Amino acid sequence: MTTEYICFDTIIGPTYHYGGLALGNTHSLEHKHVVSNPKKAALQGLAKMKLVLDHGVSQYVLPSYNRDYKSLIQGYYNNQGNFKDNLKRLYDENLDVFSSFFSASSAWLANAWTMTPSCDSYDKRYHATPASLKACFHRSLDVAQTSRFLRQVFDFKQGGCLHEPLTTLDEGAANMIRLSDKNQGLYLFVSGSEDSQRFSSRHEFRSWKTVVKSHQLNPDYVFYLTQHPEAIDAGVFHNDVIAFGLDDLLVVHEYAFLDQENQLQKILDRYQQLFKQSLKIIEVPNTILSLDDAVESYFFNSQLIRKTDGSYLLIVPSRCKDHSVMDYFKTQLGSIFKQDLVIAFCNVDESIKNGGGPACLRNFVEWDYKSLTKINPEFLLTKQRYDMIANHIERYYPNELKLSDFLKIDVENYFRYI
Repeated sequence: MTTEYICFDTIIGPTYHYGGLALGNTHSLEHKHVVSNPKKAALQGLAKMKLVLDHGVSQYVLPSYNRDYKSLIQGYYNNQGNFKDNLKRLYDENLDVFSSFFSASSAWLANAWTMTPSCDSYDKRYHATPASLKACFHRSLDVAQTSRFLRQVFDFKQGGCLHEPLTTLDEGAANMIRLSDKNQGLYLFVSGSEDSQRFSSRHEFRSWKTVVKSHQLNPDYVFYLTQHPEAIDAGVFHNDVIAFGLDDLLVVHEYAFLDQENQLQKILDRYQQLFKQSLKIIEVPNTILSLDDAVESYFFNSQLIRKTDGSYLLIVPSRCKDHSVMDYFKTQLGSIFKQDLVIAFCNVDESIKNGGGPACLRNFVEWDYKSLTKINPEFLLTKQRYDMIANHIERYYPNELKLSDFLKIDVENYFRYI
């Protein structure tokens, strides 16, 4: 079966602000209540999508998630009282809940769902599970809308299955790496550790066990890994902040996983056994890139993409451009990775300030070429659609936004105007 690597992003919403709501996400915590620039954030995210498009990769774009702010706020007060009064009351009494209701963190699609292709399942169907996002209240508000979007994008009646969100802690594909032989996938499913001291885990091991079973994945093609507690305490809230990989390349920090030396050897052996070829691993030492520096630079949140011609594109945060880790990475890569790979730097700093780099902004799936008609073409990014979205953002999005601004604007109709 021949598959294509497909990317999905969403338009960063006009309520984008720095709420500091994500415990364990040091970028988010450090920028709490800093004045945001929704226009700049949305345009940067859109430019990253355009970069993918320009390299000939299928890029799909979802509209901004839209919440019913009035119902959320009135519901918080048991539908008692005047909306405008309750809006001000909530701002004064519980700013974190106020911020949660207006959060635009749905922009980070990597942890919105987990999707596996038909070539990996026993029943030869593609499977999708919206992430429960139970660890963060502001993210859990988006789960129902994610399910609606997935139904609009994919024709699940034709060879697919959309599962219900789990009842356990689940942060979706942000904690998944799919290695492969460009066909069958070998999955690395990463869970949090119970031994972290500063921050708590967001993803339970049993969530991945449930996904493997419901998606009908072959257990021989699955590895369960545990995040290193020191990484979690340094601000590695998702695996995609400390490791990335695709096909026959895996890039990890020295302190990405528990029992890492043993686990990496097992992965190497299994990959060789299954695919009759070697897996290339680049393990970045802590002396080259400390955990704190890894989180600050977001190097491991680079977005690795296979292009349709079999070559690769790596989208790296622009803040890494002059970082010494790039020299180390290129040297290691040049000695083991023989395929063509283009490194492109992309400025998504407005997103990184909230804890979301290039890979956080996207979700992905391997897709059978014969089944491309099962994806709704209305969501496919084209040059014309890019121009239309960019013009819309330039015209309507605010340059500056702070939480108190929501007391002044018509929040009931905010998205209608935007």
